[in-house]
Amino acid sequence: MKKYILLILFLFLASCATETSEELPTDCPPDCSGGSSSVEMKVNSPQDIVFANDRMPVSITVYDYGESSVEYGEVCVTGLDEEFFSGFGGCNCQSYYITLDDNDDENFEESLINFDTTYVSDKASGNHFMTFINRYTYTTYAPFEICFTNDLSDSSCISGNKLESSSSGPLKVTSIQERLVPNGNAVDLRLTIDAEFAGDDTLISTTDVASDSCLTIPEEPIQADVSIIMFGVEHVCDVDCQGNDCGTLNFYEDQDYEASITCKLDNFLLGQFVGGQDTYDGWVRIDYAVEQKDSIEFKVEE
Repeated sequence: MKKYILLILFLFLASCATETSEELPTDCPPDCSGGSSSVEMKVNSPQDIVFANDRMPVSITVYDYGESSVEYGEVCVTGLDEEFFSGFGGCNCQSYYITLDDNDDENFEESLINFDTTYVSDKASGNHFMTFINRYTYTTYAPFEICFTNDLSDSSCISGNKLESSSSGPLKVTSIQERLVPNGNAVDLRLTIDAEFAGDDTLISTTDVASDSCLTIPEEPIQADVSIIMFGVEHVCDVDCQGNDCGTLNFYEDQDYEASITCKLDNFLLGQFVGGQDTYDGWVRIDYAVEQKDSIEFKVEE
């Protein structure tokens, strides 16, 4: 009897341990490790040599090494002459997505994109070039900790960089500065956010991702949408960008793709800070889009 009771207790504790130890594949935010890794692509086919009078598969795998899922992406292929590669002239595009939140999803951490195969003409002998263009939406998260106080002259509470980390990706938040503005029996919070886009890829508008085109001409400024998440509420820009809102970062090439914005969150009552100060966690969310290209050469043999 005693052994039976101990067995039941052991199984109960084991089941509890299993439940509490379960974690999502990603926990950013709020625990972002940072870094510059993001999305990369690898051409699977064609290989270096293909054969005339045969079918040629076209395939690419997109990997997400960063800390944001790709909610929508599009890979386009261009450069082939339809005279030699049937059905593959002009521009061919396929959409995809990648999730970092569901390891049971077939597109967890990577996505395989297979285009229609093409028939290689017997007149195609020689070297050929083709270009893969990958456009995708991405998100940067920047956890921060701010300090509220009823003493607005308390620089030890208010001053300094409030940024804790910036999630892995090509767009980085470099600084978050806090300012408290008196507003009767309340204070208004101002968060100035500095960000930069770096790397070999190209920052593009989110509206250009689903263009089904192999040629995009970015128009400056390139905009990225900014929101603040605090107290379980997402503060975004409304129609007139007034009140509790954020807005858009405007990036320009001649400014080295560095940009700044001040987000406004109003009416935090001073009464709750009587007798001291309080710190609160939150994070910045920046939604943007990226374009990357990879050109390959292959040879057709008879």
